Parts: sequence; C-alpha cells; structure tokens
Amino acid sequence: MEKRSLSRQPARYEDVASRIEELIESGAYKCGEKIPSLRELSESLGVSVNTVREAYSRLESRRFIEASPQSGYYVIPRPASPSRPCPGPDPAGMDPREVSLCRVYGAFHDRGNALDAGGLAIATLSGEMWPAERYQKCVVDAVRLHGRECVEYMLAPGYAPLREQLAIIGLSGGSRLSPDGIVVTSGCQESIYLALSALTSPGDVVAVESPIYFNFLNMLEHLRLKVLEIPCSAGEGMHLETLRFALDRYAVAAVITIANFHNPTGSRMSDAKKEELVGMLSRRGIPLIEDDVYGELAYGPERPRTCRSFDTDGTVLYCSSVSKTISPGVRIGWIEPGRWHDRVENAKNLISLGSSSIPQIATALFLQEGAYVKHIRRLRSRLAEKMAALRASVLARFPDGTDVTDPEGGMVLWVGLPGGIDSMELYRLALARGIIIAPGALFSLQDRFSSNIRLNAGIWSPSTEEKIGVLGELVAGLLAKSAWVNE
Repeated sequence: MEKRSLSRQPARYEDVASRIEELIESGAYKCGEKIPSLRELSESLGVSVNTVREAYSRLESRRFIEASPQSGYYVIPRPASPSRPCPGPDPAGMDPREVSLCRVYGAFHDRGNALDAGGLAIATLSGEMWPAERYQKCVVDAVRLHGRECVEYMLAPGYAPLREQLAIIGLSGGSRLSPDGIVVTSGCQESIYLALSALTSPGDVVAVESPIYFNFLNMLEHLRLKVLEIPCSAGEGMHLETLRFALDRYAVAAVITIANFHNPTGSRMSDAKKEELVGMLSRRGIPLIEDDVYGELAYGPERPRTCRSFDTDGTVLYCSSVSKTISPGVRIGWIEPGRWHDRVENAKNLISLGSSSIPQIATALFLQEGAYVKHIRRLRSRLAEKMAALRASVLARFPDGTDVTDPEGGMVLWVGLPGGIDSMELYRLALARGIIIAPGALFSLQDRFSSNIRLNAGIWSPSTEEKIGVLGELVAGLLAKSAWVNE
C-alpha cells in the first residue's frame, strides 16, 4: 500500500496567536490597547474559548500582551528589533513616476507628518483654513434632524436639497445648472472618471492640456485611452490653434480642460477663449469635460465664468467639488453631464450605489445657512496672501534664472528651474530632507517639463519659509554641479 506523507498542520491556537501577533506588529492593535475578550474572539473566529485562551497564553509568553485582572488582555510595549522591517512603504525609496505622488504623500501620512513634509506637493489647504467647526455643527444637525436618511442608501443622482444648492452655486460662474441634471459624486476626480466612462471606449483619443494634473494621466491610462497633449501656457491656458490643428487630423472623442486656475500652471483662460473653445467643439460634435474645482478660488472679487456658461447645446460636461473650498475629506463632488445624464447616473450607481449620506446632508445644510459665501470670501483673501508669500519666497531663495508663474487664483505655483536642472534629481534630494515636491515629469507623458516643479501655496506658514530655503540651497547646489561638469 502506498503511504501518503501528511504535512503537520498548525494547531488552531497557534493560528489564532499568529493572527493577533500580525495585527499587533502592523499597528492595528496599539500599545496599551485592549484586545477582544476570550468569548468575543471565540465567537468571531468560530473556535472554542479554550483555543483562544491557549493562544493568548502563547502571546503572553512572547511578551505581546498581558492580562489585567478583572479587565482583560492588553498590548504591551515591544522592544525594537532591527530584524523587523518598518511597517508600510518607505517614501524615501519611491519614484513618483512609478507609484504616483499620492502614494508618496500617503506613506508620509502613515508616519504622522504628511502635511508638514508633503504640503508643498499636494494641492490642499492647511487645516485652519477649513470651516471645521461650522461644518461639524452641520454634521451633528444632519444626524439629529435627518437620522433616518443618514443611515439609508442615497442612490444617484443624490440628495435633492444638495443638488438644489449646487445649482445655486453655479450661478456665480454664469452656469445654468439644473438640480435634476446634477449627479452627486465622491469628489471631482470621480466626476471626471464618470464623464470619460460615458463618452469613450478603449483606444479612443482624448485631448488634454499639457502640462496636466498627473492623476488625469493615470485615469486615462487605466481606461486605456490615447492621450493627445495640447500645449498650455501660464498666461493663456490651452493653445486653441494647436487644438484646432489636432482636431482636423485626429478623431478626438473628448477634450478635458481646467480653464480656471489650471493645475499645474495656474493659468486662467479668458472668457473669449472659453467661448471660442466651446464653439469649436460644438461645431465638431466633440464633448468638453470641464474641471472647475479651482473656479471659486479667484483672488479678486469676481469669480471667473465657466466654459459651461457659454454652452448652448450640451457640449460641456461640468465637474466640480468642495474639496478645495470646504474640505477634501468630505468627498462631495458633482457633475452636470447634460445629454449623457442617464449613462453617468447608471455608472455612479454601478460603482458605489451613490455617495455617502451624511456628508451630502451636512453639506446641503452648510450651503443653505449661508455660511459658504462668507467662508469663500475669507478663503480667497487668505489664499491670495499665502500665494504672494510663497511666490516672494521662491524668488528670494532660489537662484537667478528661476521662472515663477503669477496666478490670479487657485493654490498651485509652477516653477521653472534655472539651467535645465532635472526636477527628479531635486525631488530625490528634497525627499531625503523630509520635503516632498511635485516634479514636472509627472505632468506629461512626454519629457517636456523635466525642469519644472509644482508647489502648493495652500499650506504656507513661517515653517514653509525654511523648506523653501532648503529647496533653494539644493537648486543652487545642482546648478553649481552642472556648471562644474560642463566646464
């Protein structure tokens, strides 16, 4: 008779102990935290109480936990072990072209210093600029006054009172938005994704401004779309003559624009060019996806008009969010997709069965009570001051020959490094000093902006001045090194 060798399976208590040990090592269970009781874990894992008791005994002997009489089991401090790797990815070893800048930022966030180290790289505001206390009150009121709605599905198109308020906001940019035409999304990026999903198929060509927000490039790649880059200048925005030339030669399925305070150049397209762009695409039957997430952040008293305000036949799919005005964590965006409404609404429900209920209700309350208008007025003024301070600091701390944009709104500054310095090399040197910047290579699929960096003004503070000084010293060092090599 043939004998079969049986591999020895670990005892159940060893498996349970191993699971808890992994959670402690990963930081899910933290030092001093109470872990589940014998009965709780027994019921959760479907094992006997004796099995859990033996597992906890093993963990006690290995000095992972200790029992407290009449209380339970608690995680105890562990001696540092050089053989144990640091949990989570190491940002110092990350190339943003391969993993995306957001993941680098996330790695710093896991270490508790994301805003301090990475605030220059990610387009966001510092915490004191968000209307946190007022919005917190709205969240409490949402649960108190709309308790049942808060715990139910809120399928697309989304909470009706919120859509009404979003249509009212659209008036300031000249857009005639219909509450019934708006679909609430989880941020503006999802709006763009839904628009592309409704308009395109794999292999289609999409025209974008160049440079362009790097997550758009990742999104287009994910959807297997071909990218046609149209030059964009800091002063004028997208070059319409180049776009017209491209449209005459390629079958373009859609065009994406950030016409107001473009990311990363900060440009604002003139009203005349917006009207020309919409008309050009309308005559060709090509839809325009407008990302207006920065539109409210004008430094002057007037908010610029949107491309949508010039739309007469449904050419423009309008997208925006409160991520740059109320809070990025709220994750409330919206899209007014016109004749593609049904496709977008169905796709939204397919992806996520609508957006979260509490943020929709709370945001509607915030907008209804009139707090938004006052908040935006203050935000514009403070952001203008922060941008002026950042711009002045770069001009003072960076070597001669540095080119700096002068945006009229938004929060990003586009910097051209002198002497053709490689921004990826600057990125690596800065990262070693605990500072994250956004290198220009991220903003194009082609090697067009290797000597540019994008900086965020939204987090400006006295400590930011020190970081700009460090960056300036690094740029000067790279410039001197380049001059020495070329001698």
